[in-house]
Amino acid sequence: MALEKPINLKRGAPELSTIDADLVLGNKPGLTNVNELVEENPFLLGYQGSDQSRPGINPKLKGKNFLGLDSFRETLAELHNVKPEQIVVAGGGMDAMSLVFDAINRQLGEGREFRLGKMAVEQPTYDRILENAKNRRFATRGVRLDTKTGLDLTELEELLKRTQIDLFYGIDPGQNPSSYSYAPEERQEIEQKMAEYGGLVLWDRAYENLRYGESEQNGTPHYFQGPIPDNVIIARNYTKELAAGSAKLGYLILPDDPGILKLFDTVVSNARLNATSYLVSALVNQIIDPKNEEQFHYYSQHLKKLRERFQPRLKKFLEEMQSQFPEARVNQNCDSGYFMQTFYPDIPATPTAQRIFLKEHAEQGLVYEDARTAYTDFYREGGAGIGETRDPFVLMSEEKIPEIVAAKRAAWEKTQEIISQKKIPAPKTGNPKPKF
Repeated sequence: MALEKPINLKRGAPELSTIDADLVLGNKPGLTNVNELVEENPFLLGYQGSDQSRPGINPKLKGKNFLGLDSFRETLAELHNVKPEQIVVAGGGMDAMSLVFDAINRQLGEGREFRLGKMAVEQPTYDRILENAKNRRFATRGVRLDTKTGLDLTELEELLKRTQIDLFYGIDPGQNPSSYSYAPEERQEIEQKMAEYGGLVLWDRAYENLRYGESEQNGTPHYFQGPIPDNVIIARNYTKELAAGSAKLGYLILPDDPGILKLFDTVVSNARLNATSYLVSALVNQIIDPKNEEQFHYYSQHLKKLRERFQPRLKKFLEEMQSQFPEARVNQNCDSGYFMQTFYPDIPATPTAQRIFLKEHAEQGLVYEDARTAYTDFYREGGAGIGETRDPFVLMSEEKIPEIVAAKRAAWEKTQEIISQKKIPAPKTGNPKPKF
């Protein structure tokens, strides 16, 4: 039975009511609110050179440059056990990762090869990173990521042997479409493999503080700890946990390598992506610093409330999928983030079948993004194919989840019926792997 009121599941930022606006705007006791910050520090509204020496400027904020607000970078460096110069702040996580693409392309453009970058990604991956890479003229190729066994390292090595891969991009913990979290030794193996072939690794840890395991029901934040391996870059952001997709703030943690630090200094100074991040940095900086115990308490309680709100929705979704729709595959070990990926069996990987698949979900009141956007080469898989939906469980009320899962199953059954009636063939198997 179709939902009485359709639900848009294309994007997964939760409703703004989940965010403590007084916390984010600095209106709680002990915090400096946004109006006072701007009044005392007008330079936070845009880049005006170093304002450290200007009279009336709050000395706690210190100076700023293209790499971000110095005081915010110092706080982050302490939390991650790295040096402040390893921190690059940007307007959001995707802006920060754009700098990585730009840095690689700049380095390649200055070298003898004079070519554009090549990137390997988890297959499937996050659609926005593929679009971002495409806009920066990066060639991309997917490496299979299984929900149980992890990344196919044999496939990665075969790819590395065929062509020079400059960057591997992975999402961890748990918010790649497969909801797979890497063990530390798995990450290390990927990093060593890329280093062996002269490539970098970019780990996207956007949802690091949104974990819902039994041991995570307090408000303790998580921070990836340095030192950072020489060929690894970490991307993080506060957008997901503090602003629900409105005010954006992201950053990179670079390896402590003089050549890489100098390269990024050049790229960032020309990109000018940080002009809008200073004010948000100043607001967030006073919230996350553990030394400011009163302010940090608000942040800890905010994380606790987010986890308490979303964990029951994730649990309910997994339970309903297991009981109502056991033929579909979801990662029952998913314990973080905003999304869950559902893999439906026996949907041919053809354009016609995918259009029917999405249309039947819409008929049931479920509006999804086309899963093909999460693949670099969707149709080379061959065989029967698997339909996919990305399910933002944070947008689903616990009361509605049984109805949503029932609608998902109905859409799958109707899709199979139509495919059978129209005799849509599966794609030919054994397609050769495409070359760059």
